[in-house]
Amino acid sequence: MVACKLPHGFRISLGDEHIHLKGPKRYGNTHDIMPGAIGITQVERSFWEKWSTLNLTLDPVRRGFIFAQNNKSDLKAESKEKETLKTGLERLDPDAVKEELEHNPQQAKMV
Repeated sequence: MVACKLPHGFRISLGDEHIHLKGPKRYGNTHDIMPGAIGITQVERSFWEKWSTLNLTLDPVRRGFIFAQNNKSDLKAESKEKETLKTGLERLDPDAVKEELEHNPQQAKMV
């Protein structure tokens, strides 16, 4: 099982074989299903091992946005550990933006 925190997923390829890793937006709201808002895709172990070995330095892998576990309980545990990990693609919190603009009026002029 491969998990992906990127909202719309991520396409991985080996030769002519391509797999689209599902992100949380492909499932709708997963906050109640899996901590950390992740999408889950079944990927053959041999494909994943080869792809992940070749892509260790790829930013989403290196930063922990794409990861794999052998079973759902381990996947859930790792997802829980990465729950606060931000991809930079999260939705903006309108209340936080409003508060930031109120505290920094110079920023409001740029908007």
